[in-house]
Amino acid sequence: MQQDIPHLDRIRAEARQAAAKYSDVNAACPYPWGTGAAIEFKREFEAAREQQMDAIAHAAHQPAEPTSCDCNAQHGIEELDWNKCGACGLSINP
Repeated sequence: MQQDIPHLDRIRAEARQAAAKYSDVNAACPYPWGTGAAIEFKREFEAAREQQMDAIAHAAHQPAEPTSCDCNAQHGIEELDWNKCGACGLSINP
């Protein structure tokens, strides 16, 4: 049992690394299908891909911070970085 743990850790690490490079587990998996290694690789790969997709979706749906300028427009994050209203060009008052 002690010998299986490093092997599983290596498979899981390979799967997480592959998930950053590949979107398809079939192209990413270096192990023969049907083996325990392939099953564990697929399980870890899919979990890592799901975490990546959740992180992307979360970042894409962040609401704009409620700030206003003299024209009372709502501003997005990119405008806050410049401290300038995209609608009227005036400074943003956070």
